[in-house]
Amino acid sequence: MVPSGRPTGSNEARFLGLVAHTRRVKRLASRSEQSHDPWVERFILFHNKRHPSEIGPTEVWAFLTSRVVHRRGFPFRLGHSSRG
Repeated sequence: MVPSGRPTGSNEARFLGLVAHTRRVKRLASRSEQSHDPWVERFILFHNKRHPSEIGPTEVWAFLTSRVVHRRGFPFRLGHSSRG
């Protein structure tokens, strides 16, 4: 159990399963799936494995800011397409 009272592992797997199901419902390409999984994992690890339902806009902003400041993970500037 983690401090929040949640068992480790099972909730993480269920959340990643929910993300995969949502991608399938939205009919996203398999390449999208391949690029989303590492981002979801980085986001969860950045917040010390807190469940995303416990995370709000401030934490999302902190994650994105850390990625930009440390220049890890964004192949393009936010708000601009990576294409042409």
